[in-house]
Amino acid sequence: MSVQEIQFSLRPISSRVSKNLKNYVYALCELDDHGNKSIFYVGRGKGSRCLQHAKGNDERADKVRELIQAKRFTIDILRHGLDAETAEIVEATCIDLISQGE
Repeated sequence: MSVQEIQFSLRPISSRVSKNLKNYVYALCELDDHGNKSIFYVGRGKGSRCLQHAKGNDERADKVRELIQAKRFTIDILRHGLDAETAEIVEATCIDLISQGE
């Protein structure tokens, strides 16, 4: 699967859905052989922000593209409908929680 095919498969979030999501916090996850999720990134955004990670030129983008090709990638919306300040707090809290095990 080419980068262009991956980008096409990650079509933008519709304006209707985006309006309902407002600000949100999301997790990029890797699926193991049993379907268990392992979070490797937590972020916050609006609109199609969570889909932008496959378009970069960094290690995270490479990992996302590899996982998409292997059908081992998922994006979980952890919380939505937030104002910007609350989204920032929720994001920081989630990052703190997943960092506890490291």
